[in-house]
Amino acid sequence: MKAARFHSKTRLLSVDDVDLPQISSNEVLLKVRAAGVCHTELHFLDGMIPISGEAMTLGHEISGEVSKVGSEVTNVRPGDRVIVNNCVPCNNCMQCFEGRENLCDNIQQLGFTIDGGFAEFVKVRSDLVVSLPQSVSFEQGAALTCGSATCYHALFDVGNLTSKDTMLINGTGGVGFSALQIAKNAGAACIAVDVVDEKLDLAKKEFGADYTINGKKENVAEKVKELTRGKGVDILLEFVGIPATMKYSMDVLSKKGRIVFVGYTSADYVVSPLNMILKEASVLSAIAYRKSNLIAVRDLTERGKLRPLVTGRYQLSQIDEPLNQLRNGTAIGRSVLVF
Repeated sequence: MKAARFHSKTRLLSVDDVDLPQISSNEVLLKVRAAGVCHTELHFLDGMIPISGEAMTLGHEISGEVSKVGSEVTNVRPGDRVIVNNCVPCNNCMQCFEGRENLCDNIQQLGFTIDGGFAEFVKVRSDLVVSLPQSVSFEQGAALTCGSATCYHALFDVGNLTSKDTMLINGTGGVGFSALQIAKNAGAACIAVDVVDEKLDLAKKEFGADYTINGKKENVAEKVKELTRGKGVDILLEFVGIPATMKYSMDVLSKKGRIVFVGYTSADYVVSPLNMILKEASVLSAIAYRKSNLIAVRDLTERGKLRPLVTGRYQLSQIDEPLNQLRNGTAIGRSVLVF
């Protein structure tokens, strides 16, 4: 079968011929139908995230059809449409026992530490698959499995978002649009910040942003103070993680405000402890998601409350095109590989 493999020595991604995965008794073999292309893939290519071994199949946003099941599998059968929780917990450590499987002490991750979904087939432990309704496309399903579920985890499990909050999103796009919809469904007021007017127009007209700010054209901190009558925002979701956006993060917060980092670069976050203390502000972070979060966003999508924005569909041989769009900042929504 064909698979897009990242090679550690050359730091290059190539489409290779590899063997079909062999499943064990508690695994399923999926025919991949769609695989989302995430900014995280660039972190492999630029060396920020290393891999163990010489080569690995990337791709952690996976939807598909069950092709084969192991002898002990009872929750799915061949032909079922599913999406995949890419976090593979051990189910035997304190983090797992306490329901924080995304922080498992022995975690593996599809497309991070073990072969992922940029391939015609992928093997997955059966407890990691979630059914995908017929009303939700494979492309949207793939987008749910990182971008949307991660937003849900960041907003509720980490950020404790409530209907009384005002939220600022730093960076719209495939992930930011999901965060915006989820927050609006919860009753929060939302300010979207980006430097691309097309994204800001979508945020306001299609996905319900109450206000938008172009960070290149306006002073974000001053505009937020104006919009919130001096109070600031209760929660800030940081999807960009560059100095330009991190610089004003503490200035736009309300008292008891929370910053939640989801996106990141190699840049350091620099903040005055005094400014934090005077507001009793919190700086938090969110990694991946829990299976319950994936089920929640699946249900929202089935009910028409969440629409992952998929704006590009590519063949596996075209993998460089969506990666270059992410690198150049020209991607509008989520791009997916289709099989």
